[in-house]
Amino acid sequence: MFATESFRPTWVEIDLSSLRKNAQTLLSRTGGKPLIAVVKADAYGHGAVRVAKALEKEGVNFFAVATLDEAIELRENGVNSDILILGPVEERGMDSLFTYRLVATVISSSYAKSLSEKAKKQGQSLRVHVKIDTGMGRLGIRYDEAPERLEEIMSLEGLFLEGIFSHFPSADVDRDFSEEQVRRLKKIRENMRLAGKKISLCHIANSEGIWNIPSSFGEEFTHVRPGISLYGVASSERGLLPVMSLRTKIVQIKPLRKKETVSYLRQYVVQKEREYIAVLPLGYADGVSTCGSGKYEVVIKGRRYPQVGRVCMDYMMVSLDDNPDHIEEGTEVEVFGSFLSLQEFAHKSSRIPYEVMCGVSKRVPRWYKGEE
Repeated sequence: MFATESFRPTWVEIDLSSLRKNAQTLLSRTGGKPLIAVVKADAYGHGAVRVAKALEKEGVNFFAVATLDEAIELRENGVNSDILILGPVEERGMDSLFTYRLVATVISSSYAKSLSEKAKKQGQSLRVHVKIDTGMGRLGIRYDEAPERLEEIMSLEGLFLEGIFSHFPSADVDRDFSEEQVRRLKKIRENMRLAGKKISLCHIANSEGIWNIPSSFGEEFTHVRPGISLYGVASSERGLLPVMSLRTKIVQIKPLRKKETVSYLRQYVVQKEREYIAVLPLGYADGVSTCGSGKYEVVIKGRRYPQVGRVCMDYMMVSLDDNPDHIEEGTEVEVFGSFLSLQEFAHKSSRIPYEVMCGVSKRVPRWYKGEE
């Protein structure tokens, strides 16, 4: 778990009311199609337990994580909804699938057989969703082998094949290929139906699928599986609200003279007779990549100021020029959030928003607002 109490003047603010509104926006977009909310990687750095509990209050009753550990954390902290583990679980952890009432993802026939053997030993039935590779080229059963493999899996003792699903690699930029993926998955489910094999659940729409591929949440699909858009991010403006803000307070302001330098490698040289430099207590150990050194901006009192010099492990510096706003030590600073978007911050360090969210380290406390 991330710390929620800290003595540091640096923190992440998580707005759960914005999270809930984003969930409602996604529901509206898909005509009320039920969500499988993706809360892997500690809900993309937002805090999986707090996020899942907030969404449960909105009626979300299905979550997806990447690992068994993530699923157990949710269960042990009172999340009672269905939890789908999107990846395989090692044999040594399979007993926990039954103990914690989890839904497993089957990625191959051999893996399904291992789960079946475990289910027989447990004397229980295990709910599974089968991952179909319709074009991602990653985990799952190839789409052209799927009908045969699905029949094999359905014949295994102890497994209840509840659903099938797939994943888009490029729903934001390649509509034609994404549409072909949709057709492939629909055809598999239809062929199974014609063979008298019912598959109850089917899902493929991730966040960008929801915005760009309407067929991915058509009547043939039972759920959508949003991740990053829950947290306020899409490839284009979609009316989503930012959920995460990174904030800090100035710990020192000092005047530097002409030709004096700032930070490691002395890359920033003062050009004016006097320039005020603000020191902020966060750096690359907190998730502010050095790749954006000298490109970032921050917001202080509603105005943008440039970050200067190389970002350090624990500190970064900002030029206040001649400090026309009379900014003082202790003044709050927004690194990204309401005034400066996470997307812009990510771009300046040549990263994607996912990396920024997941990269804000555990030593940065999460403060939550908007809780009921």
